[in-house]
Amino acid sequence: EGTVPEALIVGGGGFGSNTIGGGGGGGGHLSVTAAYFTAAAHTVTIGAGGSSSARNGLVSSVGSYLSPAGGGGGLEMNGINGASGGGGGYRGIYVGGSGTAGIGFAGGDAFGTGTGSVGGGGGGGGAVGADATSTVAGNGGAGTASSITGTSVTRAGGGGGGAEGGTAGTGGAGGGGD
Repeated sequence: EGTVPEALIVGGGGFGSNTIGGGGGGGGHLSVTAAYFTAAAHTVTIGAGGSSSARNGLVSSVGSYLSPAGGGGGLEMNGINGASGGGGGYRGIYVGGSGTAGIGFAGGDAFGTGTGSVGGGGGGGGAVGADATSTVAGNGGAGTASSITGTSVTRAGGGGGGAEGGTAGTGGAGGGGD
C-alpha cells in the first residue's frame, strides 16, 4: 500500500489511413500525481492502437486509473469520438469526432465529395486536428508534453488526414505519421 509520486498512462491511438480517410485521434494522456495503490496486485493494461477492422484504440490502465483511447478516422463517414476525435472521412462532407473534455481535442473535417477528396486531421491531446482544404488533407493536432522521464517528450498527437488525389496531412507533434 502506498503512493506513487507520478504516473503517466497513455491510451491507444485511433486508426487512420494515409491514402483515404481521416487521421486517427491521439490516445488519452493521463498524468497522475500522488497515485494511491492498495496493498494488492494491480493489473496493468497497455491499450493497442486501432486497426482497419477496429478503428478506435484501446483503453490503457494501471489499477483503477484509466486513460481513454483515441477515436478512429472516418472512412466515408464521420470521425469517431474518443480521447481525441478521429478526422472526418473522405468522399463526403464528414465531420471530425469529438474529443473528451480535459483530455483531448476534436478531429478536423473532410473536404470534397468525389474522387480526389481529402480527410480531416485527427485530434491530439493538445490541439484540434485541422480541417481539410480543397486538395490538402488536415494535419493532426499536437500532442501533450510530459517530463516524467526527466526529458520533455510529446505524446498523444493526432494522425494526418489521408488524400485520395491530393496531399496527405502530417501527423501532429507526438503523434502518428502522414
